[in-house]
Amino acid sequence: MSKKRFVEFYLSAMMKAATGGRVQRVAYLYYDLQHVEVVRIEYEHAHGGGVREIPVTDLNLLGIAGAVIDGVKGVSLE
Repeated sequence: MSKKRFVEFYLSAMMKAATGGRVQRVAYLYYDLQHVEVVRIEYEHAHGGGVREIPVTDLNLLGIAGAVIDGVKGVSLE
């Protein structure tokens, strides 16, 4: 399975459900010129919203899921 499909279909649905819909969008991005992979999370909270990009270069699917979960733990979604 491709990283893009995993992130944007499976991981996105999980993050939306786990945060009660506060995570609005999860996207996999590959910056070709820098050879960098990131997962961008767009979320809302009581004071507006935000975006967080989590680097996932060279991680497998399980590593990506762990990095995204850890990344969201550090964001105040309240």
